[in-house]
Amino acid sequence: MTDSRHATRNARSIAGEKESLEVLIHGIFAITLTLLVLELHAPAQDEGGLLWQHLQELAPQGAAYVFGFVYLMSAWISIRDLLRQLSGVTIQVTVLLLAAIGLVSLAPFTVSTLAESVGNSHDLGVAVRLMAVVMATGYLTSVVATRVALRQGLLPQLPYYEMRWPLMITTSIGPCTLAFLASYLSPWLGVGLLSTDILFAVVTAASFALARARIAVRVAPGSTI
Repeated sequence: MTDSRHATRNARSIAGEKESLEVLIHGIFAITLTLLVLELHAPAQDEGGLLWQHLQELAPQGAAYVFGFVYLMSAWISIRDLLRQLSGVTIQVTVLLLAAIGLVSLAPFTVSTLAESVGNSHDLGVAVRLMAVVMATGYLTSVVATRVALRQGLLPQLPYYEMRWPLMITTSIGPCTLAFLASYLSPWLGVGLLSTDILFAVVTAASFALARARIAVRVAPGSTI
């Protein structure tokens, strides 16, 4: 009886720790999105009739906002799906996930740096490389968190989670590495590669989440995957 009660308390504690982590992560995403949109400023209108011209001058900031929003959306979809699959959390998984989220939350800074660097080829190249390093490090940290959770038995045995370690790393940071190197040839080529990587990440994360939802529909009520 004592062992049963102890196991029940442990299960509730693990569930509570996971729920607390989810709340914290979703809160960080909400704050990051808020900071991202605050980077957009209404155009100053010293003279009437120049609104369209001022809006055109804000095009880099607008493009950076779209870039950052899609990046955060892809990260949120991936992290949310991972959290839903975790049966619990350990200190190692918690630290790794928070480290990954900490890197993702730099998006307002990195994308605004990109926007402010438009017009100077050298500065834009530096900004692209900064963004590539931050994105690649965030991806790598989330991959390590996934592998640790899998080894600790916190994730189900799914093909994506059981992907070979080198392949998972390559698919995660490969495009960012290419963008980093390409920025030395052409900063805009680096921007294009980063944008393609983000769009691919959104499609992949959404497809994986949709596949998980379809599998869940096929299982009997009350069962877990």
